[in-house]
Amino acid sequence: MLKCIALWFLSLAWNSSASKIRFFIDTSVPVHVVNPLSPSVAMGLGIFEYRWVDYFRDEKFLTLARGLGPSYLRVGGTKADFITFYQNDEDRVSSYIKQRSLVEGSEHQCQQQLRDEEVFQAHRKWADAQQLLFKEEKRKFGIRQVLKPLKMTAADWDKLNEFCQCVGWKLVFGLNLLKRDGEVWNSTNAEQLLQYTEYKYNVNWELGNEPDSYFHKTGISLSAEQVGDAFLRLKDILQKSGWWNSSMILGPDANRIGTRSAGQFLKNFLETAASTITGVTFHQYYLNGKTATPEEFLNKTVLNSIIPKLQQVRKIVQRTAHGRPLWLGETASAFGGGAPGMSNSFIDGFTWLDKLGMASKMGVDMVIRQSFIQSNYDLVDSNFDPLPDYWLTLIYKRLVGPQVLNVTLQKCLQKTGSCRSVTHGHFRMYAHCTKSTVYPHGSVVIYFINLKPKPVKVTMKPLRSKVAKPELFLLEPGVPGNLTSNEVRLNGKLLRLTSAGTFPPLQPTYLHPRALTKGFRIPGHSFGFLALNKFRANACFQE
Repeated sequence: MLKCIALWFLSLAWNSSASKIRFFIDTSVPVHVVNPLSPSVAMGLGIFEYRWVDYFRDEKFLTLARGLGPSYLRVGGTKADFITFYQNDEDRVSSYIKQRSLVEGSEHQCQQQLRDEEVFQAHRKWADAQQLLFKEEKRKFGIRQVLKPLKMTAADWDKLNEFCQCVGWKLVFGLNLLKRDGEVWNSTNAEQLLQYTEYKYNVNWELGNEPDSYFHKTGISLSAEQVGDAFLRLKDILQKSGWWNSSMILGPDANRIGTRSAGQFLKNFLETAASTITGVTFHQYYLNGKTATPEEFLNKTVLNSIIPKLQQVRKIVQRTAHGRPLWLGETASAFGGGAPGMSNSFIDGFTWLDKLGMASKMGVDMVIRQSFIQSNYDLVDSNFDPLPDYWLTLIYKRLVGPQVLNVTLQKCLQKTGSCRSVTHGHFRMYAHCTKSTVYPHGSVVIYFINLKPKPVKVTMKPLRSKVAKPELFLLEPGVPGNLTSNEVRLNGKLLRLTSAGTFPPLQPTYLHPRALTKGFRIPGHSFGFLALNKFRANACFQE
C-alpha cells in the first residue's frame, strides 16, 4: 500500500526561473488523532443576560446548531465568575417531575419555536444595543467597573440543557470560582446546581475562567494552588453521586499562554490538581480586537505566533500531567470580543483554518471556537444568519476526520534542483484522513491556505496515480476581492440557507485525475479542501 505521496506546487511568477514548492505527506501512520468532536463551539453567559436563551428553540437556530453537531458547547467566559444559580420551590417541584419522567423512560420532546418576526427583531435590536453599551462602558471605565452579578434561573438552565439535547451537543459549563470563603472556594451554589441537574442532564464542568488573569479583571488574586484546591473539592463533590461518573472536569482555562508567568501558573496548578481533570484547557488569541488590521489576518508571523504557545503547553503537560488531552478551550482571531468587521468576515477564515491545522499537527485534541453567537467573532449573527466561518466550520466538520497526517515541505530551485526545508510560509497545507461516514476508508483530505494575492498552480505526482474523483472545495469571499465580505462563495456559488431554511448542497468541483498531474489553479487570497477519494492511505485504515 501507499506509504508516502509527494506534491509539487509551482507558484505562478513573472520569470521562468520560479522555484517550486514540494510537499510530502506521510500516509503510513497518523501523527496524532484529535477528538472526533473537534472543532466545537462556545457561548458566553450573555445568552442569559441578553435573553438569547429564550430563542434557542427557533427553527433556524436549531438548524444551524444541528449542522455542526455532534459538538461540545462550552458556556463560560469572564462572566462565569459572576453568575449565581437561583431556584424556588416551584423549580424544585418541576425538577422532581423531570427526574421522574426520565426514570420512567419518557423521551425528551424537541419542539421547535415559530418566530414572531416583529418580537424577535425588537429583541435583537435591544440585545445588540445592550452588548454595545457594555463594550462602551468597559472602554470608558475598565472591565473591573462593569462586571456585575449575573443571575441564572432554573428555567434558564433547563432551556440551555434541553437545547443541547435537541441538537446533539454535549454541554461544558463553567462554575463560579470567585464565590469564596476567604482563601477557600465556597461550593454551596455549585452544589445546588449539581443537585438540581442530577438524573436529568449530562453536563461536563469547568471551574473559573482565566484565573491567572483575575487580578486584571477583578482585583482579586488566586494562586495556582488555591485554584487546584478548588478543583480537588469539585472532584470530591462529584464523586458523591454515580450520576457524574462519566462527566469531565476541564481546567484550568489558563490565559496569557506563552509568557513565563502563565507557564508557571499552569505547572503549579497541574502539580496540585492534575488528577482531577480530564483535559487541560488553555486560551489563545492572535490579536487585540481594538487594534487589529486586515493585513494582520494575512500575516504569516501572526499565524505562526501560536507555535511557541502550543509548544509551551505541550511541554508542561508532558512533564506534569502526562496523558491528559490538550484542549484549546476558548479561541478566536482577536480577544476583546473580536475585531469589528473582520473577525466575523471572510478574512477570518485564514486564521481559523490555519489554527485548526496547526493545533491538530501539534497534538491538541480539541479546539473550541469563541463563539457560536454574540460579539464580533461569532459564527452566526444576531439574525441567526450564518457567517463565513460558520460555512468553513461546517465543511471542515463534514470532510475532515480525526487522523492527522504529517506534512513536510521543501522549496526547490528549478535552475539547480537544490532544495531546502521551509515551513509555515504564505502557502500552507495540512492533511487528515477523511470522515469515514462520507468517504471510504483510506481517503485523504488536504486543506490549504493561500495568504498571497497571486494564484498558485498546483500539480500532484503521487506514487500511486489513480485517485477516484478528486473533489475540490474552494472558498472565496462573497464579493470578489472584498476580503471583509460577510458572505462566502464555494466554487463560485454564494452559500446561503435556502428559502425553506435548509442547507444548500455543498457541491465540490470534480477534477479529472489527470488534472492533478497537469495542474490546477488556486486563486490568491483563498482557502479550501481537496478530497482524494479511495486513496488507500494506510493511516486511514487504522482505528
